[in-house]
Amino acid sequence: MIEYVLIKRNKVQRQIGVDLRMKGKIFRLDVKSIAIFLLIFGVIIGTLFANIFKGVYLNNTALSDNIDISKIGTLNINYINLLKYVLINNYKKYFLIWLFNVTILGIPFMTLFIFYHGFCAGFIIAITTMQYGMKGILLFLTYLFPQYIIYIPVYIITLWKGYEICRGMNHSTNKGMKSKLQYAIKQLPIVLILGVILFLGCILETYLNTYFIQKVSNLL
Repeated sequence: MIEYVLIKRNKVQRQIGVDLRMKGKIFRLDVKSIAIFLLIFGVIIGTLFANIFKGVYLNNTALSDNIDISKIGTLNINYINLLKYVLINNYKKYFLIWLFNVTILGIPFMTLFIFYHGFCAGFIIAITTMQYGMKGILLFLTYLFPQYIIYIPVYIITLWKGYEICRGMNHSTNKGMKSKLQYAIKQLPIVLILGVILFLGCILETYLNTYFIQKVSNLL
């Protein structure tokens, strides 16, 4: 009788383990799907926003001058100041992600982060297409190259690891403050490695990307 009970209990435990693993896989899939949805939704809203308010900036001389990217080809660029701006802009976003992800606000922040960048992409694509037609798409792709070959994987890994840290530290009931701190410290190597790779992207954006934009802008 005791053996029968033990066998039944082991079967139930194995089944519970399988169910939990399946739920984990489904949940991870849902997280990826939600992230993709937020990005696409941001692109759509950004495109709609640009089309709805196009009269404001296309009919405004000051605003039109500010978004006239074709003038970049004639600019004398201070690369040191540009590098400083690119570094501050990228590392501010990078460390904000990690900072928020050790708090309970990590997941809401990442949600806004993904939506915002989708919105900006949709907005910029719409504006450049309105001003330059199909050449605007070429200009947008040039704006991304080559630094986004570095940025995209860095931010995907950062967001994914940040999500795991946020769940591990703030949504786990079986971890005390000491274990949470130890868990956060263990993530420092990946933070540093991704930070170094991000620096390479900043160099590419400052020098190579500016060169490509100037060449393409001369064609517009």
